[in-house]
Amino acid sequence: MGATVIGGTRLFSGNDRGEGSVAKGSRVSNGNGCGDGAAKNTRDTLKDIRGFRELVARRATERDDAVIDCTDPERFGIVIQKLFEIGKTRFGIYSDHLCRLSFKNGPNGIVGDKPYWSNPIVYKAAQKFLERDDTLLEIAVGLKLDSPEGAGFAGSEFLNAVITSESRNGTIVIYLSANGKAGSEPLSEVNFVVCDDNGYRVEQPRDPAPAVLRFGRPESNRQLFTAFDEMADLFEQELECPTPNCLKLVYESTSKVVALPTSMNPGGNFDEIVSPYLTDQVKCPPTPNDVVWPGPSRWLKSFLGIAPTP
Repeated sequence: MGATVIGGTRLFSGNDRGEGSVAKGSRVSNGNGCGDGAAKNTRDTLKDIRGFRELVARRATERDDAVIDCTDPERFGIVIQKLFEIGKTRFGIYSDHLCRLSFKNGPNGIVGDKPYWSNPIVYKAAQKFLERDDTLLEIAVGLKLDSPEGAGFAGSEFLNAVITSESRNGTIVIYLSANGKAGSEPLSEVNFVVCDDNGYRVEQPRDPAPAVLRFGRPESNRQLFTAFDEMADLFEQELECPTPNCLKLVYESTSKVVALPTSMNPGGNFDEIVSPYLTDQVKCPPTPNDVVWPGPSRWLKSFLGIAPTP
C-alpha cells in the first residue's frame, strides 16, 4: 500500500499499524458512541447532535484515537469548535476553498446551504483560541478562497471574524493559491485541520468517502504540521519570484483590519492583489471538472474505509 504525500512529505504509510493507518480491529465511532469491532458503519446518518457533541468531547479529553466520521456540516462545526477549544499554541488548516456553505454531495446526502467555515460556533471558537498570547493560526487555501461575489476578502465570514476580533492577541498567517500549486509544485491532495499534538480532521475533497477525526495521535499531528511547513516553504520560494502565482498575508495582533495586514507579499492595492484568489462557490459549485488530484491515494482509501483498487 502506498502513502499520502503532501508537499513532498510522506504521510501515514499503509504499513504503519499504529499512527499511520486504521489497523485491523481499530475502533470506529459513528456518532452514537459505538466503538470497537462492533461499531456501526461510520457513514450512518447522524441523529443525535448532542450525543455526537458528547462523544467528541469525551474522545478529546481521553485522547482516544477511535475514528469519528465528521463529514456533514453539523458534525464539522462541532469538531472544528472542539479542536479550537483544546488548542494551545498552533492551529493549521489546509483547504481547497475554505468553503462557507455545503453543496449536496451525492452518496453522502449532504444538505445544501448549511454552514461549514461560516458557522458562528467555528469562528467564535477560533476567536477564543486567538485571544491568548503566542497563538498562531496558519491557513493555506489551494483553489481560491470562497467569498460571495463582490464581497471581497472579507466575504469569508471565518477570516473576517478572526482578523477583526478586538480581543485577538495571536497571529494569523494566510497563504492563497488559485490553482492548487505554489509555482509548479502541487500542494495537498487532502484537506486537513490539525491542532497542536492532539486532534486532526482529514478529508478528500469531492469524494463520497467520509471525513474523519482522530485524537490522541501526536505523531500523526506532527506529520501533518511537517506537511504544512513544507507547503509553506513552497509558497515562500515562489514568493521570491518577480511574478509569483500565490499570495501571503500576515496579521499580527496589532493588525485588525482585513485590508491592512501587517505584511502582504506581493504588495500593492489590497483588493486588486487579493481578487484573483477569490471565488464564489454559490455561483460556481464544484463539478467533476474541478478535480485537480487523480483521486484518493491508496492510504487515504484505506484510512477512510474504501477498498483500494488492486
